[in-house]
Amino acid sequence: MTSLPFEALIRYTIGDVHPPLFYILLWTWVRIVGDAQAQLRLFTVVLSVIGTLGMFFLARRWLGARAGAFAASLFAFSPMLFVYSLEVRMYMLSIVVFIGLLTMHRVVAIEGHESKRNLLGLSVFGALLFYVHYIAVFILLGVFVDWMVISRLAP
Repeated sequence: MTSLPFEALIRYTIGDVHPPLFYILLWTWVRIVGDAQAQLRLFTVVLSVIGTLGMFFLARRWLGARAGAFAASLFAFSPMLFVYSLEVRMYMLSIVVFIGLLTMHRVVAIEGHESKRNLLGLSVFGALLFYVHYIAVFILLGVFVDWMVISRLAP
């Protein structure tokens, strides 16, 4: 897919069962670093490193620095995530965007910082997640229900 011209890539993803964001990012990656197998896998390895950092910041925000380091360690050394980080598939991108969505959900719904910028960030991560994998429909529904429950319980 990465060898296709950009227009053909977009046409192909219209008929594919997967959303186009991962393919577009991978297409861009190939134009920058090349298309050898190691270079293709490096894309998801980089996403895994970003996910580990994101997990640290999310857990630190939620539970403190010690828990953030522990969560990042669990993320980095998880056998399943290690396998996903070596596959040239959209799974690691889904996890990275999901971590961003959870971080913004924490900021907006739980900490109560409902500024336009934060709401925009939450919306962007939600849209990005949908353009990475269609499972996002269920994730976004869960985040929305959580937000509604939290807003009802708030004093």
